[in-house]
Amino acid sequence: MAQTTGTNWRRIAATAAAAVAATLAWACGGSAVLDVDERPDTAGLAGDDDSGEAAGGAGAVAGTSASHPVACPPGLTSCDGKCVDPATDWDNCGGCGAACGGGTVCCGGECVDTATDGDNCGACGQACEPGWTTPTGHQCGAQICSSGMCALDCAGDTCVCGGKCVDVMVDPANCGDCGIECGPGEICSAGKCTFSCAGGTTKCGKKCVDTNLDPENCGGCGNACQPGQSCQNGGCQ
Repeated sequence: MAQTTGTNWRRIAATAAAAVAATLAWACGGSAVLDVDERPDTAGLAGDDDSGEAAGGAGAVAGTSASHPVACPPGLTSCDGKCVDPATDWDNCGGCGAACGGGTVCCGGECVDTATDGDNCGACGQACEPGWTTPTGHQCGAQICSSGMCALDCAGDTCVCGGKCVDVMVDPANCGDCGIECGPGEICSAGKCTFSCAGGTTKCGKKCVDTNLDPENCGGCGNACQPGQSCQNGGCQ
């Protein structure tokens, strides 16, 4: 009995040893599948090492900035990852990449020279007085932009006719418009050829003039003011 019991124990031990050996063998066989040397090379995948992840992250940010527009508030436009106002941005005037050059500035989405631009004289939106235009297209009383300042091309409401500033309201050689000459005995009053002066004006020669304001007939016909003086209320000042 004692001998049988010992044999049984030996058999159990041998069986257990065999099981352990089989388990180890299976384990060794399994580890060969996961051996580091046999694994696919993953060094280039994002997240495998810190340097790869950092490089991938930086590349993603740069790519987003360059190729995907950012969300901008109303009135602004996304240009190269930045929100800009195309109405005033000198580097993106009217659209992305449209830069102003040659001393011009961006006004209302257009590159203009504020030294000479009549609508933006000296600064954006600062317009010179437009004056008025005769039926034949002659400009009268208009201001011009010079060196960033508005100045009269011709004084008052006078117009440029034949290279001279004339008052088409009273000039018999340019009555109502350049080149319209009144007939013999007629005078020019309020831009029309007539035989009498109207509107409180006085006939001086062939003209109807306001002797309160006319420097050549100040206070009366033929009373001319000195150079540099003006006629105010019929007196030279």
